[in-house]
Amino acid sequence: VSSAGFKNTKNDLELSADGLTYDPETGIVVAIGNVVLSHNGYILLADLVRYNQNSGKVIAEQNIQITEPDGTVLFLDGIELNENLKEGFVKGVRLLLEDGSRLAAKDGERLEGNKTILNYAVYSPCTICKTKPNKKPLWQIKAVKVTHDQDKKRIYYKNGVLEMFGLPVAFLPYF
Repeated sequence: VSSAGFKNTKNDLELSADGLTYDPETGIVVAIGNVVLSHNGYILLADLVRYNQNSGKVIAEQNIQITEPDGTVLFLDGIELNENLKEGFVKGVRLLLEDGSRLAAKDGERLEGNKTILNYAVYSPCTICKTKPNKKPLWQIKAVKVTHDQDKKRIYYKNGVLEMFGLPVAFLPYF
């Protein structure tokens, strides 16, 4: 099917793409090219999405971006979510928070629709220099584990290091 859409009225999930295929035996919808999946204010964009109607699982690959209702934008390399787009596993995470600060991580997990737990992460409120994008930020925190709690508007760091101008200045076991 070319330039098609799909709507699951049971859970108010909408999916559109350049191409869609559906296997009625497995209940799997495969969307390819300019995929847009939306549910309750969450919008997922990707090049390839597989949605299993029976399990509710959503797997997205290639050029993934999720915009959350609060304006937080996640850029991802791969993701596996439940059908409400609030819980699952992610890899290659880059978050642009609503205040303009940034968080990047190797991988992580999304829980309860309001917590993101990231592994081997870096956070900085500094904007990227347009003339020297590879320049180290004024300051950043690198940590083994970072938990972003959206409800509390808090970020927790475990085994972190505060860096200024690319140099470590303080060890932060828990911050």
